[in-house]
Amino acid sequence: MPRGFVPNVRPAPTSDEVDQTWRSDPLPDLRSTQDKVLSYAVDKTKDIALAVAVTCVNPTTIVQNTVALAISFGSTGERRTGKYGFALYENTQGLGRWIGKNFLGDTTAFTPGPIGFASRKLSDRVMDHENQHAIQSLVTGPFYYPGLIFETVRAGRQCGFNSECIHKLSVFETDAGRAQKEGLHFPWWPRASGGG
Repeated sequence: MPRGFVPNVRPAPTSDEVDQTWRSDPLPDLRSTQDKVLSYAVDKTKDIALAVAVTCVNPTTIVQNTVALAISFGSTGERRTGKYGFALYENTQGLGRWIGKNFLGDTTAFTPGPIGFASRKLSDRVMDHENQHAIQSLVTGPFYYPGLIFETVRAGRQCGFNSECIHKLSVFETDAGRAQKEGLHFPWWPRASGGG
């Protein structure tokens, strides 16, 4: 050994230190990972059942149900259940967050079918808005995406594709906005008269 070299030797750990290290490090991480995997599996099983059920009710919705399911498989978040089978992932991470951020604006919620995605927690009123889009999807079937795109472009051309303006002009968005104020309803159905 070179002169002046002092080896860096630590005393052997006591049995209590070994036990504490062994107990405290791997198990909480393992349990946390197991809980996350189990939660993901349960959520995705519910999403599959939802997509199958909606497709059975209206087989022409298979395209948007498949798209929504595919986005769901690439996303995580807090799953919230709405009415008529609707599910919404709030605080979405993964594919749902990426689509929202890169195509729709970071705080935007979107509903491609029976499953919706939002980058934040939504109020009950905004949840009804997104739930109404799922009802529109169910009712319009294969015309949901073409109609939604047509209306977004039509309204957007009038106001420079400003989101607030599109929500005022698009028939899809005004119908969903009505659900925010009056509750869920059959899409584009005339308002009930206010008699008594």
